[in-house]
Amino acid sequence: MMHHDSAMLENCQYVRCLVIDFSRAFDVVNHVILLDKLSKLNLPNYIVNLIVSFLTDRTQAVKVGDKISCQQFINRGIVQGSGVGPTSYVVMESDLKPLSSVNLLCKFADDTNLLVPANPVLINIHTCTINGFIICISKIQHEVDYSGRM
Repeated sequence: MMHHDSAMLENCQYVRCLVIDFSRAFDVVNHVILLDKLSKLNLPNYIVNLIVSFLTDRTQAVKVGDKISCQQFINRGIVQGSGVGPTSYVVMESDLKPLSSVNLLCKFADDTNLLVPANPVLINIHTCTINGFIICISKIQHEVDYSGRM
């Protein structure tokens, strides 16, 4: 990201960096949307079937002290610490793009940063809504990096 920031500063006076946080990003992944996106990637059937199997009929229980709740089926979310979780999340947000071609969206798992040179143009919030993501406005950080030129 620093490379892109430096490159942008060669052609403009400042670059805004918006650090975007999606509320419970891994927890709200919609399995139907994820599987639809995976089917469009021309992956071998056995890979898609493996992920379908991984997401299907998953249950969880909550333990508080020595009490354990009943098992409940999970129909949303992906396991962040699993082998397929972070990659599945990247597939989910693959259609999240900046509205302007001069802006750059830097994504790594659920960390999303938007670099905006000189003139602010934000991301397409509509895409976030379609994917079921909720931007946590209170956690967005705004930083400005100046080139030092006037």
